[in-house]
Amino acid sequence: MLPFYPPGKKVKLYSTKTYVVGDIIGYLDKKQLIVHRVIDVKKSYLITKGDFNFFIDSKIRTNKVIGKINNNNKLLNYFIARISMLLGKIYSLFHS
Repeated sequence: MLPFYPPGKKVKLYSTKTYVVGDIIGYLDKKQLIVHRVIDVKKSYLITKGDFNFFIDSKIRTNKVIGKINNNNKLLNYFIARISMLLGKIYSLFHS
C-alpha cells in the first residue's frame, strides 16, 4: 500500500473489533496478506481500497480481518481514505 507500506514491508497488525474510516487493515485473500485502507464501514463488512489502486475492493467481512495497523494520525488517515474513495468513484465513472 504505497507510499506508506511498500510490498514486502513487515507490518504489525493489532486485533480489534472496531474499525473506522481511515484505518489500515490486513486480511487474507487467497493466502496472501492484503493491507488496504478502510474507506467505508458497514454493519457486517468493510469497504477497502489500496491508496494507489483505482478500484475499490470487494466487501471484506469483519470476521476475515486479521487486524489493523496502529497509526496515531487519525485525521490524516481519514482524509486520505476520503480522497482515495473519491478518486476510485471518479475512475469508475469513466471506465465502466
